[in-house]
Amino acid sequence: FDPSTIGINTQPPMVVITSITKLSQRVSHLQKVLKNGLELDYKDYLLEFQFAGLDYFAPENNRYRYKLDGLDAPWVDSGIRRYASYTNLAAGDYTFRVMAANSDGIWSNTSASVPIKVTPAPWLTWYAYIFYASIFAIFGWIVFSVQREKIRHADQVLGINKMLAQEV
Repeated sequence: FDPSTIGINTQPPMVVITSITKLSQRVSHLQKVLKNGLELDYKDYLLEFQFAGLDYFAPENNRYRYKLDGLDAPWVDSGIRRYASYTNLAAGDYTFRVMAANSDGIWSNTSASVPIKVTPAPWLTWYAYIFYASIFAIFGWIVFSVQREKIRHADQVLGINKMLAQEV
């Protein structure tokens, strides 16, 4: 056996998402979620992904980088750490992506990904804003009506005072 004959592993590793956890509860039906996407409620404020690069030559030296499209601008280099976590995601659409490199630094050609939709809190939805606008409009109408009545009453008092002044 001659160690100098061992070359660089040029085969890029396949990367997989092994589990998704929200609020410390593992998401069931992982394959279905990876295919169809993950929908989160506004209360799901803690989200964690675990992943693995499928290169077994020296798996302890595999490297990872991940990105949450819609939040992370550049890729996050996590080194040998095999998980990523996010807290308090705003309502919207995201895609989590992860790539792996083998022990020789050859990165995977494609990333493993999962689409994510975070629904807004009820008080931040379009129908809540319509409700707020309605309340504001009703309040404005009440204030306008009260002011108009005060002006009408003041005009009546002024008219009575003018009539009394003319009689004197």
